[in-house]
Amino acid sequence: MPVFVLLPFYVRNTLGAGAQWYGFLLAAVSVGAILGFVVAGILKLQGPARSGLVIATSLLARPPSSSASSTPPSRPWPAPPPSG
Repeated sequence: MPVFVLLPFYVRNTLGAGAQWYGFLLAAVSVGAILGFVVAGILKLQGPARSGLVIATSLLARPPSSSASSTPPSRPWPAPPPSG
């Protein structure tokens, strides 16, 4: 399931934030995609080096397991105050 489908629910339910934080997170995903395209264009890896990079990034980018903790996640930063 695409991250863009569940991102609004994550922002509202987990972070307790509103549309502004949703926009910030969308911008962060976009910047990460652009940087990934640039790096992929610069490196031009082939063969085993390319597959090793794919495996390494997929292992590093895994979200933490929800079964590791029975407590709900805390917000990593305070939610912005509600607008007017």
